[in-house]
Amino acid sequence: MEKNILLVDSDEELLSAHKEALEADGFNIISATSTKDALDKLNELKPDLILTEIMLEYKDAGFSLCYHAKKKYPDVPVIILSDVVRKTGITFNLGSKEEKDWIKADEFIHKPVNKNSLVCRIKRLIKNKETASTLTN
Repeated sequence: MEKNILLVDSDEELLSAHKEALEADGFNIISATSTKDALDKLNELKPDLILTEIMLEYKDAGFSLCYHAKKKYPDVPVIILSDVVRKTGITFNLGSKEEKDWIKADEFIHKPVNKNSLVCRIKRLIKNKETASTLTN
């Protein structure tokens, strides 16, 4: 079954490249270039995974998106794919419960990312979600 990924990035060139790479691996990609666009799309469908940049309309808009996405769909995995660390020097540690609780993401990946590594992480998170869903049903 084809999995739906909501892919969010304000860099349309990078968005297109990631979309093409993920579609080549069999994913159905729904793309958005802003937080508002992404939230509108979340109202239309429940994706299997969300992959978002932090720096969208403003430097931390992706955090707001993660918060609203997890509030609406707590079981949907969220990956932040960003170069915020390189651009701002601010670091994040999703290994810490406190940061994971306020960031609302399941993984943080630094840009640029190897396509194979990204696909492996996506598949692992989707599989973990499906396993957890099976166990609770």
